[in-house]
Amino acid sequence: MTDTTYADAAVATPEPEPKPSRLRAAQAKADREQARAEAAKADAATDAEDFVTADERIVTFWRKYRGQEVKITSHSQRMERPNGAVEWTVHVTVTAGDHTVQASATRHSTDWNDIVADRPHDSAQTAALSRALRFLGIKPNARS
Repeated sequence: MTDTTYADAAVATPEPEPKPSRLRAAQAKADREQARAEAAKADAATDAEDFVTADERIVTFWRKYRGQEVKITSHSQRMERPNGAVEWTVHVTVTAGDHTVQASATRHSTDWNDIVADRPHDSAQTAALSRALRFLGIKPNARS
């Protein structure tokens, strides 16, 4: 009788089937992403209806608080990414009358919007100020 050695034989091992838990996790992730996309669409529709330019909001603010003590402070932080992109984060605090609100905004030099990409710091400042004024209840269309 001859002994046979199989050491030289190539044995193909099939790829393991994904575990059911991985499949469920992947499906759950896809479901969450779809839900986020749908929520973003709904928010965009609402925002479009309530859209107010920063200029309109600032003008309304100054009309409402004319003659009152107003203090606006701004703090900016610049960060350069490894790829050379620049990111600005601006925090704004607005004190008007006896109300104080804070808001912040971040803009990038790689933003899809050319105006923001050209002037990310200015855009972040404007967005943060407008957001703070919105938190104060400044809504030009509602004649605040």
